[in-house]
Amino acid sequence: MVILNSQPMSFYTPSQLIQDAKRHKIAMLPIAINSCDWRHKFEYFNSVPALRLGLCLIKGISESSAIEVVKVRQKKALQEY
Repeated sequence: MVILNSQPMSFYTPSQLIQDAKRHKIAMLPIAINSCDWRHKFEYFNSVPALRLGLCLIKGISESSAIEVVKVRQKKALQEY
């Protein structure tokens, strides 16, 4: 995950790293606006550790926009709690 969050790198693309993780049986979770952050992160899915892909993979979205989405989502979650 550290390598994936350190993109861009000249020798491995995010796609290559993700495919390698899948070959090594690492569970992958897709980008989901309601649960992902800017960076990739590990979370549990059905009691199994999995890698949640981050918003940084979406072409055209800036880091500041993604962080704002996460802040609004967290604020809304606190209000509903």
